[in-house]
Order: sequence, then C-alpha cells, then structure tokens
Amino acid sequence: MRSENRLNGKNMLQHFLDDHGQMMTLEVVFFATTVILSLVFIYNLSPPSVVTNKYSSNLKIMGDDALRSLYTQPIIGVPPKGYPNSRLVHYLITNDYGDLVSDLNDLLPSNVMYNIYVSNGTNTMVWCNSQGGIGQVLPVVDPVTVSHYVVSIDPSYLTGFSEEMYMDAGIYVDRSDLCYMFGDYDGSVYDVMLEMWYT
Repeated sequence: MRSENRLNGKNMLQHFLDDHGQMMTLEVVFFATTVILSLVFIYNLSPPSVVTNKYSSNLKIMGDDALRSLYTQPIIGVPPKGYPNSRLVHYLITNDYGDLVSDLNDLLPSNVMYNIYVSNGTNTMVWCNSQGGIGQVLPVVDPVTVSHYVVSIDPSYLTGFSEEMYMDAGIYVDRSDLCYMFGDYDGSVYDVMLEMWYT
C-alpha cells in the first residue's frame, strides 16, 4: 500500500512537472512572439533613413532658396546712394527682425521651425528664431538642416548714415545689432545661417 502511494505520489509529481514544463514552454513562446511583433511594429512606424535624408535634402534646398531670394529682393523704397539694395542685408543693418521672420515664414513651409545665426567666421551669434524671439534659440528636433548665405556689409552702414539719408529712404536705425554682437570685428563678411527642422 505504501509503495502504491509512493508510486501515485511520484506519478502526480511527474504529471505536475510535465504540466509545469509545458506552461513554461508556452510562456516562453508567447513572450518571444510578443517581442518579435513589437519589433516589427516599431520598425514599420519608424521612417527609413532614405526618407529622412530626402526630407533633409529638400529642406536644405528650400532654405538655400529662401535666403537667396531675400538677398536678391530689392528693399522697399529708394535706398540711399551706395546702400546695398538687398532685403537680407537691409534687415541685418536695420535690426528688422520682424520683417525678416515674416518673409522667411512666407518662403518656407508652415511646418518648418528655425533659428537664425550670424557668424563673422570666428564667432557665431543667435539673431532670432521663427517665432520672432530676438537672441533666443528654439529647441531643435532631429533631423536638423542648416542653410548658409554669405553677405558682405560695409562696416560704415552698421553705425548709421546721416539722418537725412535715412529719412529720405524711410530707413530708421541708430546702430545695427551686428555692432554689438561683433564689436571688435573690422571685416565686412557675414555668414547668415538658417537652422531648420520640421515640426
């Protein structure tokens, strides 16, 4: 009788272990399936790098075109003799942050945000951002694309013309912020950088 009980107990234990082993095997299979499906789902949601590179390339072209367009567009009104007839240069000389941002917002897609920097080749300073924040940097979202446009500005324009010359052209400026940013810079070349990303 005792040996029968032992055998029954042993069989029950063996049966329990077999069931437990089967359950563990099923759990492992279920877990592995869940992980594989999750990875496939995440991969399908992630844009491929080719698409990202295409977006970045297209955005760079749009940024380059926008800066070039601003540079080649003449200023409104009659400029003083010798004054650079370029909206981009005019905006830098006269600290016209609002019109610069407004024009760029018209030239770029509405879902593009940007920061504008100006560099003299040694130092790079924040000019403004797409929301009009002067000297403020918006947090960027990858991928980020940067466009450049190099301009030349006669240093005498940065400290102001005679009052009559400015009045005749409807230009009012005391001193360009470039003077404050690059006070000891005696050159005339500036790199306007447009750091852009999609929202």
